[in-house]
Amino acid sequence: AIQCPGRRSGFTVVEAALMSLRDIQAKKKERAARLQASLLTTVRQLGTLGALKVILFGSLAAGEVDTTSDVDILVIMPNTRTSKEWRRTLHERLAPQVATDLLVFSEKDWERDLPVSSLLRHIADHGRVVYEKDLS
Repeated sequence: AIQCPGRRSGFTVVEAALMSLRDIQAKKKERAARLQASLLTTVRQLGTLGALKVILFGSLAAGEVDTTSDVDILVIMPNTRTSKEWRRTLHERLAPQVATDLLVFSEKDWERDLPVSSLLRHIADHGRVVYEKDLS
């Protein structure tokens, strides 16, 4: 068997690579759990702040979490404030437990920008709605 340079443990290169792969997989699984927990907390906070809809996109939505993945969410808020005001409010009030990217729109701005933004159309088509206010 080929020995790993600088190792006295007797692991072969293949065994060391498999151990490293298992370690990476465990870290990805741990990261996914932390992202999910943070997402749940953030969505609850957004609901109490009046969010109309929350769409998860990116690696977590696609099930392709890596050890450095973050939470990517698009939030649609009521027209009671501008998108800019909502962004400021949410960034001040939310305290995500992991790195989180927020795209924040008032309902009016979302409806205006959706038809002309390929990014927003992609999120609408491929993202996962994780919260939607019951308007009934």
